[in-house]
Amino acid sequence: MKKFLALLLLLLHCFLAEAQITEEDSTVIWAQADTTQQVLGARVSITVAYNPESLLFEPTDSIAGTVLVERSDDTTETRIVSRRTYLLLDTGSLVFPPWQADWNGRKYATSAININVSLAALNGDIQREENRALKTIGFNLWWWMRHYWLYLIAALLSIVALIVILRIYSKRSKEQPLIQEVPRDLFAEAIAGLSKLRKEKTWEVDAKGYYIKLGDLVRVYLGAQTGLPLAEQTTNDSLDMLKNKWTDQQLQAYQYILTRADYVKFAKGRVDISEHLEALERAESLILEFKPAAHDS
Repeated sequence: MKKFLALLLLLLHCFLAEAQITEEDSTVIWAQADTTQQVLGARVSITVAYNPESLLFEPTDSIAGTVLVERSDDTTETRIVSRRTYLLLDTGSLVFPPWQADWNGRKYATSAININVSLAALNGDIQREENRALKTIGFNLWWWMRHYWLYLIAALLSIVALIVILRIYSKRSKEQPLIQEVPRDLFAEAIAGLSKLRKEKTWEVDAKGYYIKLGDLVRVYLGAQTGLPLAEQTTNDSLDMLKNKWTDQQLQAYQYILTRADYVKFAKGRVDISEHLEALERAESLILEFKPAAHDS
């Protein structure tokens, strides 16, 4: 008999403990949604208030068809208020499970919250996208200027600056005279070079340097006048090129100058002073024979 009574008391205790889970008391914990009907892609907020002395059991944040995007907890003298905001990603009836709290050894729970999620506004006037008339929005100049005035001013200033720069550049281009390249007067340069050699008497202190300058001067000038690359040829090669183009007297003068220049430069030979002057005079005579027509006057 005692065992039977003990078993009966145990079963009664379990029954009462189980019954406590479903007990509701708004003074301990309550929950509500800001709406029970919403459209796909919108948000819904669940607010839960509970006794600060109770132990809260929050359901999982992962609820099918939703994403938790914001959470906050505020404390007052008599309540702790928790707010959870969810983004709705699925249609149909979404169920938010109860929140539970333990207080004074008893268990309390809120009711589950059902949110009905639809594709369009729940005003009984749902239209398919393809049946909706397109609304024509006219151009509003005042609205455009009010929102984009800064860009408009920047564009105008840029245009004004560009015009000013172009005008300044155009004005300077007209004022500045064109710089024309003056063609070289090779004849005058050659005559001036020969006069300098005669005046400085370079052969007295540096015979090799004298013949280098004299030979280069003759080769460059006569090569330019004849159109032949005399400066790039050896003495014998240049004489072969000129054989059928010059007179014997011209060829002899050219050969006289270059053979003595080669003799002094490469063989380190010594030439009499009279031959230095003879080479200079023949160079002057040869250059005068190829004087341009512009210098005939």
